[in-house]
Amino acid sequence: PGYHLDRGFGSGANSWLIQLEGGGWCNNHRSCVYRKTSRRGSSKFMEKSLAFTGILSNKSQENPDFWNWNRIKLRYCDGASFAGDSQDESLQIFYRGQRIWQAAM
Repeated sequence: PGYHLDRGFGSGANSWLIQLEGGGWCNNHRSCVYRKTSRRGSSKFMEKSLAFTGILSNKSQENPDFWNWNRIKLRYCDGASFAGDSQDESLQIFYRGQRIWQAAM
């Protein structure tokens, strides 16, 4: 998945907290090719579900400010901080972070 979502409720049903997962940049072909075989470079290797904790928790004791808001975690997988929108067909690398960001918004 490109994101994980926990829907808000009650007074938080119309409020949103969006967390952008960090992951650093791939800055050359070698580092980008390596990433495509990991969760930092392909959603194929990401967990299907994810426990929300801390600022993403739905427990008021753990997250008193945002516990009942809509909470979304955008998974990092483009090597360019959600700014990429290009590809390298010869290496089978596709940078689509910008599209992930736009789809989420």
